[in-house]
Amino acid sequence: KSKLVPINANMQASFMPGYSIISKPVITPAYVTVTGDSSELKAIDTVYTHLLNLKDVHENFSTTIPLKKAYASLSYNVKDVQLSFNVDRLTEASIQLPVQVMHRTSDEKVKLLPPFVTVTYLVAMRDHESIQPGLFKAIVNFKGIEEKQKTLAVELSVKPSEVKILKVEPSSVSYLIYK
Repeated sequence: KSKLVPINANMQASFMPGYSIISKPVITPAYVTVTGDSSELKAIDTVYTHLLNLKDVHENFSTTIPLKKAYASLSYNVKDVQLSFNVDRLTEASIQLPVQVMHRTSDEKVKLLPPFVTVTYLVAMRDHESIQPGLFKAIVNFKGIEEKQKTLAVELSVKPSEVKILKVEPSSVSYLIYK
């Protein structure tokens, strides 16, 4: 018997300061045909590579890595796979965003204090120019006002996938209600 099984990388990587992986690791081929005894085939849902331990990575990476066999009696249609991922230098940036009140249940006028927050994030150098304030959305929940909370927690309901948020300052805001 045989079946098609996905391949996962068994990898640990540390990066030089200021660098990070910016793309999901790509394994080629992504699947392997496993042939062998049907009882052993049932027990396998993923094939892993041998452990790859990387240190001080600071540039795009690509290598051939052998597959690990769960059972000696099984055979694979390929012995090695190609593993690659992209690495880039990170930069810290910040933007100022207006805070919006979400889930309003009344027409009361709410003034947030302060009305803006500063979002600090890490982004790959190649993506730095494409990150614009319109890609983010800072909100507070009106439910907190209804529950008479003294301050409202600020959340980022929308953010680009290319960024890693470091902090939102202030993390909570006060409010005034005008009737």
